[in-house]
Amino acid sequence: MTTAKLLDFRKDGDWYIFRITAKGEDFAKAIEALKRAIPLVHRRYDPETKTWSVATQYGPELAQIFANGAQCVRLVECQLRLF
Repeated sequence: MTTAKLLDFRKDGDWYIFRITAKGEDFAKAIEALKRAIPLVHRRYDPETKTWSVATQYGPELAQIFANGAQCVRLVECQLRLF
């Protein structure tokens, strides 16, 4: 796990959408870990908005890579169950 964190985390259909915050080398490590853990067909990056999209089946991988990953996935899934 890195000290990198997820920001603006939300779910849109079968995708988690978020931005990443970290400093220096930890940012690079988080991106490397994300690319290793999640196949290209299941992740997207929008350079204009600096936003990542990852298929929801990879929630456990986000939880392992990011310091607040487990919390983000759990909260967004709990919120969706309320509606």
